[in-house]
Amino acid sequence: MANINLMKILYNSLWMVLEKIILSVAMLAINIYVARYLGPTGFGVITYIITWLSLAVVASNFGTNTIIFQKVSANPKSARSIVSYALFLRFFIYAGISLIIYNYLYYTSGENNRTLYMLLAVSFLFQSVDCYSWYFDAKLKSKYNSIINVSALAIALVIRYLVVYFSLSIEWLALPYLVNFAISFLLKKYFFDKAECLPNDNFNVIKKIKVAKRYLPALLCLGFPLFLSEMSILIYTRMSNLYLEYFDGVEAVGHYNATYTISVAWTVIPIALITSLFTLIYNEKDNGTQIKLGSGLIVMCMFIGILISVISVTYGKYFILFLYGEEYEASASIFPYLMISSIFSLIGVISYRMIIAKNGYKYIAKKMLFMGVVSLPLNLWLVKSYGLLGAAYSALIIELISATIANYFFKKGSIAAMHFIALSSPLKILKLTLIKARLIK
Repeated sequence: MANINLMKILYNSLWMVLEKIILSVAMLAINIYVARYLGPTGFGVITYIITWLSLAVVASNFGTNTIIFQKVSANPKSARSIVSYALFLRFFIYAGISLIIYNYLYYTSGENNRTLYMLLAVSFLFQSVDCYSWYFDAKLKSKYNSIINVSALAIALVIRYLVVYFSLSIEWLALPYLVNFAISFLLKKYFFDKAECLPNDNFNVIKKIKVAKRYLPALLCLGFPLFLSEMSILIYTRMSNLYLEYFDGVEAVGHYNATYTISVAWTVIPIALITSLFTLIYNEKDNGTQIKLGSGLIVMCMFIGILISVISVTYGKYFILFLYGEEYEASASIFPYLMISSIFSLIGVISYRMIIAKNGYKYIAKKMLFMGVVSLPLNLWLVKSYGLLGAAYSALIIELISATIANYFFKKGSIAAMHFIALSSPLKILKLTLIKARLIK
């Protein structure tokens, strides 16, 4: 039975990894295509608005993704109620925050930007209330998520291509987001209802609202620590966009995000590898072996990252100009810094998952809150002083601290020990990891 369950988990993980790779590669290609069409200013406008809406989406989640996953995994019968209550909570929080953001943009942006914001806000509403992805992951049915997400994205990418091909206005680029998120939400809802609801379901909307009022306070209490953690992550990774727009304008936002998109593109494969191999770590009972396997993953990522970073430093400018065109020449100056930053980001992912494997949820929440607080003044100072380069410096410094020092206080330096092993015996520890993963004999 244990082997059957393990195979089911591995099969589910494979679908999750496959989905991430397909989505990431497809989004990379179309983002480059759209960025070339819009130019740095247009690309900056749409990225700036999406940054604001991302804040609204994460805030509206209020930690319910993790709660849904935990509750449904522990008690599958609770799925119907927990998903329904979470959906109502998300809807009202998102609606309130998106209205506040609209009022801010009304006084700070042009009329075209306000129109684009309203169209994108409706689109991201569907992403905000999509509680079903985590339900299917918890039920080990990630196959549903993968097929639906890839199908919806394929349709959206075709529409985005047609918008660019026919040279339509920037407002039309909200349509692919609406199609993508709406189709994904509605199909998942259909399969959820089919799996969880009775044939003649009289659990109507009014009754849902009345019942939800009793459970929403509990959801708010459970979700608040997770909400702080998720918002902190978003703040320290995306706050540069808001500062850049304020000090240097949307063109700088376009340059930064064009380079950022390319600099993290290569991490799709290592993250897929990390996701797959962490199954071994989660099933390993010996603490010392866990640390060594984590060190081996760090060595893998460092080898790949250093190789790609050397290539990017040497040919980065030509690479950027080839992909985006002459308008993005300023983007090349920050490419090496963001590439190195992406290496530390991967090390941070491994360290994060190792802490989770040791039930360090409270530590993660405190760490992310700390990083969010540190990143605000650091981003502000560097972007204000150095502009586009300052945003790149900030990203590198924050990822470095997040991957290393901020993790070293967990369980008497167990993460520091993992990093030390990776640096002191890289080849030996890499061989051990590959043998454990049965990639070599």
